Amino acid sequence: MTKRLLPVYLQIHELFSIFDMDGDGSVSKDNFLYCLRRNPLLIALFKPCLVHKDESQVGQGILEEIV
Repeated sequence: MTKRLLPVYLQIHELFSIFDMDGDGSVSKDNFLYCLRRNPLLIALFKPCLVHKDESQVGQGILEEIV
């Protein structure tokens, strides 16, 4: 791994650790939503993924479920 990628990898790993609420090495939908509710600033990070350009019902439903 190059030195340039190492900080990004560490940031991603830290973010994963935040979402892995029960420490089982995976992030379930419940883990993800619970973490977003506890850390609302993270919603801004994931909002583009949750609400698609066409405002699909799936993405909008997840966003409404969070708030």
